[in-house]
Amino acid sequence: MISEEFRAAVSDNNRLRARVLLKDSLLSDPTFKQFDEMLSYVKDKIPDIMLPFDGKNLEKDSLKWNRELMNLELVKLVSNFSCERVDHLKAVISKVIVGEIPKKTMEKTEQSSENSQNCKKSGNSTFKPSEMVLAEVKKRHHTRAMSKMTKAASEVSEILQNTQKRGKKWRMDDVEKMERAAKMILEAARELQTL
Repeated sequence: MISEEFRAAVSDNNRLRARVLLKDSLLSDPTFKQFDEMLSYVKDKIPDIMLPFDGKNLEKDSLKWNRELMNLELVKLVSNFSCERVDHLKAVISKVIVGEIPKKTMEKTEQSSENSQNCKKSGNSTFKPSEMVLAEVKKRHHTRAMSKMTKAASEVSEILQNTQKRGKKWRMDDVEKMERAAKMILEAARELQTL
């Protein structure tokens, strides 16, 4: 799902913001489906979103891949948003994130044709989550979406109670809060729909 925030960044031709949101999606969705969808969307509107690889060293030894290295690579990606860095980071994230999910395994596979349409194939294979990990990721997304929806519903209830106490008088900030809560509910519903 492509967020309104991402659409706005692309519409404003804000390359840095678009790249940061793309980077963030790598962590929020370790299946990388959201990233691939976002990248396809942005490439139509900002064709030069991807940069040439800067040639700086990428840690190939997967035994050294840990959260610290992953965070370092995420920072480097923002300044050198290249296919090579994206492919490498996908592999690192897959190993590190899955390493934090007990008893889950990873399968080493070639990058799917869907992904290769978005980024030129660098010749490296990447790690993709197994079915068990996908189920865990879906469960987390479901929990997060339901939590968002519950929080927004609570905010709506609070706003209604406050306006009732004031004799049903609505203030501008009440309307703005309702709008934010409604957007949050809609986003959560869309997230649940895509699971």
